[in-house]
Amino acid sequence: MEPLLDLNDPNLLNVVRAGNNTHSVQFYEDVEFANNLLAELIASDLQQGKGVLLFATKENGQNIRRSLIDLAIDVQQYISSLQFEIFDSNATCELFMEGGLPDEQILIQLVGNMIEKMSCRFPVVQVYGEMVNFLWAHGNVAGTIELELLLNKLLNAGYSFALHCFYCIKNFNNENIGDIFG
Repeated sequence: MEPLLDLNDPNLLNVVRAGNNTHSVQFYEDVEFANNLLAELIASDLQQGKGVLLFATKENGQNIRRSLIDLAIDVQQYISSLQFEIFDSNATCELFMEGGLPDEQILIQLVGNMIEKMSCRFPVVQVYGEMVNFLWAHGNVAGTIELELLLNKLLNAGYSFALHCFYCIKNFNNENIGDIFG
């Protein structure tokens, strides 16, 4: 598979190579392109000794895993060494959602604990996720905004990680964009 980008390019946005305590948002149109891009970013992170948590749909998680294998990454070795963990974004959301909104205590306990365990093993932790996309795609704008705010709260509460949220642009329309930017 041909690389989508040169991760050593000095002109590349800094958020792609971010250290801890940063939050980036990536919009994508083509899910295959997004999965391949994520695979390249994750491959680079793993090779640099960073811990990686991936929250993806089952299908996207499987596709990213296949793309990593195509990039000659020994996915099973990284999973076995606990440097790389993959979680079902939809199932994870269901664990902390209460009445259409994320429950702060449950979220911090669940996701915060995952980040804390990873950061004990690896000095830089990258968290890639589409939990916000899951909520947004189901019309839960309030839940999406609250989840973004709570994840920022985790960033500011001493948890050491970089957060990268992915949204499919096709889920946006004029009505729900107005809810955020209106």
